[in-house]
Amino acid sequence: MGSAWFEVEGKICLDNAHLVRGDVAHLEWRERLETSLWPNLYRFAWLVSLYNRRYLTYPEDALDAFAGVLSTIEHTFDGGFITGLPQAFFDSALLWQPWRRGATRRVAKTHHTGPCLPSWSWVGWQGAIDPTSWRSAYAYMRQNPEEY
Repeated sequence: MGSAWFEVEGKICLDNAHLVRGDVAHLEWRERLETSLWPNLYRFAWLVSLYNRRYLTYPEDALDAFAGVLSTIEHTFDGGFITGLPQAFFDSALLWQPWRRGATRRVAKTHHTGPCLPSWSWVGWQGAIDPTSWRSAYAYMRQNPEEY
């Protein structure tokens, strides 16, 4: 099972990180995410895939729980995100696929019993996504930057 992570004083930290002399563990990739000038769909897909494997006590919180990651990378994704999908590449982002057939719909545990997030977004499902789902979209974007 993966580790949870959180933000403290501008640093991303692991919940199971060992603290040395009171310092908070810092993840190198945070800096790469913040300084990137180009939207990196590979890195985004990797982050989504890692996150979406986790089981949440309240599945309806899936998007809110991922909001910190989205806020870190939204400066590179023109237009931000629509229910966890990059607006600038929304048509391509809809092409996401689950890693395996075991993906299940997120169902709210409070207030109502039906699906709580849209089925067309990865956030409406629990399970790893295939990080190569967006490979062709990313390749096209890199070859045709004037369109984005």
